[in-house]
Amino acid sequence: MKWWWPLYEFLIKVFTGTLMFVIIAIPTVGLSYLTKYLRSMEVSMVIVNGLDVVMYLLFAADIVLFIVFMVRSSYIAFRRMCDR
Repeated sequence: MKWWWPLYEFLIKVFTGTLMFVIIAIPTVGLSYLTKYLRSMEVSMVIVNGLDVVMYLLFAADIVLFIVFMVRSSYIAFRRMCDR
């Protein structure tokens, strides 16, 4: 195997991790627009606040998982490069 292979794998993981982050973040943006629309329609605040909580939890989980994925991928790539 070439010396750059772990770096190549890491870059692929960075790309796919970022893509997954964006795919999960899109529904969060949709929930934001939905809650604004529901507020303008004067829907019960319990429902709107519940959707807000879901939106923030989804986004927080997305950020945490993205960070864990990137740190883990970085560690694995570093370890594989040091083994060469």
